[in-house]
Amino acid sequence: MLRRFAGKLPDNWKSYLPKYSLSDSPVGTRKLSEQVINKIADIMPEFFGGSADLTGSNLTRWKTAIDFQPVNIILFYFFFKINTICISEFILILISTSFFFFFV
Repeated sequence: MLRRFAGKLPDNWKSYLPKYSLSDSPVGTRKLSEQVINKIADIMPEFFGGSADLTGSNLTRWKTAIDFQPVNIILFYFFFKINTICISEFILILISTSFFFFFV
């Protein structure tokens, strides 16, 4: 915990990251990102993150992630449920009211 409050990374953190070379077979960037995220989550218990409803396709959920729920605040993974349709509806509501003009 002292390390976290000091703003420091774990000792030898770079040695935990996956190693790649030009001779490796091609792998998609999302898959490579998933591998790095899993390694970081293994050595940094304070690691947390989240994604929109595309988590399954952008591979941002690591293998030991626990979904954030209001009943247990000590969790790691947040699902953001706002999508483009909700944002569009919100903007339309702002436009249809004079409230929108306060942000322009």
